[in-house]
Amino acid sequence: MKRFFQLLIICLPLLLGYGCWTKSPFYGETYSWHQRIQAEVSTPTGLVTAAVVQGMKITYYPNGLFATGTETDPKLTGEALVVDLGAELGPRRYVFALLPGPGLARSVFHDLRVGRMDTGTFLGLIEDQIGKTPTKIDGLRWVGFEDFSDPKSVFAVDPADLAASYGEGYALTRLTLQISDEPLTRGEVEKVLGWWCEYTQPYKRLSGLSGVISDNQLANRLGPGAFKNGDCI
Repeated sequence: MKRFFQLLIICLPLLLGYGCWTKSPFYGETYSWHQRIQAEVSTPTGLVTAAVVQGMKITYYPNGLFATGTETDPKLTGEALVVDLGAELGPRRYVFALLPGPGLARSVFHDLRVGRMDTGTFLGLIEDQIGKTPTKIDGLRWVGFEDFSDPKSVFAVDPADLAASYGEGYALTRLTLQISDEPLTRGEVEKVLGWWCEYTQPYKRLSGLSGVISDNQLANRLGPGAFKNGDCI
């Protein structure tokens, strides 16, 4: 009996400490997955398929994050989807689906969340979607370049009307997301955009300008961080 009370005295503070920690705003549950985004584009010379695998990591705080009350802390890792439309377009041959918002997969799989399901359970269900049928998506932001060697020549592209930017016969026919166990895509952005590695600040303007700018030029509103986060390979 004496031995029991000795163990209880030793273990009780540890058990109480664990209970307090799991109920504290510093306690978080981490969920992660790889998401494979694939595009199919019809061109005058045939169908083009391209894909990118990005990484998503979300820390869920059941009691809200300290000071802010924020429920989740999402972090997206990876690079944009790069689609080569063909050499016949010359320096305009590439179109990019920029890095999506961190809530993309949660929006795609929103039907998995039913009733009063908590966020942690929902995120766990997304993790479990590995290898299942790709789901059609939209809402990604697309851009192209008049000359992909010149970051200042960036222009917006309507994915629902590629022909408006590239001519008759170009159309996005399918865009999907799949939870995957494939490795992250690395180096495709730098391979095409040779200037990307020159931008050490992810939010530097593609125009290279700084300070207050009132115009609406895309090159003044877009930085290299829209194409990739992380280090140059």
